[in-house]
Amino acid sequence: MLKTIEARWNLPNLSARDAAASDIGGVLTLSTPRTDDPLANVQVPHFDGPIPSAADVTHIQQLHADALEAHPAVIASGEVRKNRPTNSVEFENYLRSLSAHT
Repeated sequence: MLKTIEARWNLPNLSARDAAASDIGGVLTLSTPRTDDPLANVQVPHFDGPIPSAADVTHIQQLHADALEAHPAVIASGEVRKNRPTNSVEFENYLRSLSAHT
């Protein structure tokens, strides 16, 4: 893309990498407009599963806790809980308390 922008606006190359790249500008301009509708048969995806609540603990929060709980300083602090909080706000506070020991 960078090579195409440089070519289109007659700009100098920023690096050897974009100097060696191909200009894809030719595919961006058609001599005649399209007459078909490329989106005619496209179905918009629909999610039927449960929508997670903002109050739910996320997977990334759980992974964060896993990593912190494995840290030797956190283990030595005795802050690791057997039962983690189930509310997102309480869980964030738990993560902060664990992070304070690292």
